[in-house]
Amino acid sequence: MENLYKRLSEPFDEEDLEWRCGATNADKTKCLALVYVTNRAIMNRLDEVVGFDNWQTSFRRHGDKGVICTLSIKLGGDWVHKEDGAEDSDIESVKGGISDSMKRAAVQWGIGRYLYNAEASWEPAKAVGKCTILASRPALKLKPRKLTVSQACALLAKATTTDELRNTFQGFPGNIKADVEVIALKDELKSKLTN
Repeated sequence: MENLYKRLSEPFDEEDLEWRCGATNADKTKCLALVYVTNRAIMNRLDEVVGFDNWQTSFRRHGDKGVICTLSIKLGGDWVHKEDGAEDSDIESVKGGISDSMKRAAVQWGIGRYLYNAEASWEPAKAVGKCTILASRPALKLKPRKLTVSQACALLAKATTTDELRNTFQGFPGNIKADVEVIALKDELKSKLTN
């Protein structure tokens, strides 16, 4: 099961990501760039990881403008269901609501969840008719990962040598040593480093 989650939650190639404008400044020359994964990329990921005949979706209306998507995956002969919803969108309202609800349901399975860690950035924008679009494709930048005490303890427990311990915390922000959560573990860290 852990391998399934790992494969579903792998980052996507750049061509599978799309960007749109969120909030804009008053003269619409800059916008908050929002990144998301396409539904086709989600479908391809499901086909590749679980097989085209081992996943399915269903949709139902929720209120006047909402859509709930149930994304089901067959695991060990049983269907496991996860769902989420979205409101109809401003453009192609019903199709947009269906598409957005599927993206949100996919996140329940870990698909594209890492995109919630994308750094917010204001990017150059331009007006096209009544819409505001990004002037160019931004680069995806993810926020540094932070650890909770329980996550740090779990990582510490897996490390058996000093090198493993150092490697475990590579890739985390430099201020991790100053985090209150990690300072609380200093005695355990010291004992592992001296072994």
